[in-house]
Amino acid sequence: MTGKGFLKGPDWRVERISLVVTVGLAAAIVVLFALAPTVEEGRAERLDLFLAVLPDDARAAFEGGRYDEATALVSEAYRTDLVFHERWEEIKDTELINIFTVDEVVNYYARYFVPAARSLDR
Repeated sequence: MTGKGFLKGPDWRVERISLVVTVGLAAAIVVLFALAPTVEEGRAERLDLFLAVLPDDARAAFEGGRYDEATALVSEAYRTDLVFHERWEEIKDTELINIFTVDEVVNYYARYFVPAARSLDR
């Protein structure tokens, strides 16, 4: 035995480099996942986008938990406001819920996104 430790000497050069690269990649993966938004944060952001599309009165009704009123207001705006109509269809396309009715869209956001946003407020 020559007294050299593990991975010492010129014969172990590739293994030492591989070990350093592997540890570096593992650290990068840990940092990446630590910085990535949580599911709740992502849903809260998507809820904010949805709320930004709604007319003011429908937004107030939705945020107040009056989902039937919000649905009625959105339905009215959908029929009468061409700009809102376009934005509403765009938000549905983004969420891949193109075939949902207005009621289904409002319930979708109320059921899946409001609780996630509330959990972040705690």
